Amino acid sequence: MGDARLVRDSLDAGRARLHRLPRPDHPEHHFIIDPDKWDFYEMDAYRLLGDDERAAAHARAVIRITTGPDGPEISLMRAAEARLTLRVAAARTGEIEEAIGTGTAALEVDRKF
Repeated sequence: MGDARLVRDSLDAGRARLHRLPRPDHPEHHFIIDPDKWDFYEMDAYRLLGDDERAAAHARAVIRITTGPDGPEISLMRAAEARLTLRVAAARTGEIEEAIGTGTAALEVDRKF
């Protein structure tokens, strides 16, 4: 809780372990941790830690991963949370216009209930 070095070391170790495993046949299963989801977990951890540079880098990776080859987003809520992470990072560095733009885009996503 709040130990930046321990968080980074733990995330790096987790990613290394994950890369030693075969890619899952059904990564959409909620109880499977695949490399694509790992960026999402790292994004959250770094945002909570206040490491905005790393959080934003992982948020951009999440958006890239969740965008299909022909443009539509595959995982709307995951991409929306990534945009909120970009908003938080922008707001913390004083980039208010960017924070408002990405935050608004994230909140306009159609949600599935």
